[in-house]
Amino acid sequence: MAEEIDIASRVTDLKGVTEEISGSAEYITDQLQERVDVMQEFLSDIQDSRDNIETHLESLNNLERDVDILTDQLEEVNYQFDIQG
Repeated sequence: MAEEIDIASRVTDLKGVTEEISGSAEYITDQLQERVDVMQEFLSDIQDSRDNIETHLESLNNLERDVDILTDQLEEVNYQFDIQG
């Protein structure tokens, strides 16, 4: 009889430990998911910043090209004035 009570007590103890482990696992999983969500948001922000930088670089390259064209045109105008002058 004492053996049955001891086994029942151990089963009850194991159920309690299992519930504690399960609760801890859920808490850890929730914490990890929150961190993953924060990291995904951070990576998304980084990608947005990268896209903005690429857009600005493209604009700068276009401006550089326009400046080169205008410089060439100005040199041509100056050359024409020198010839005529």
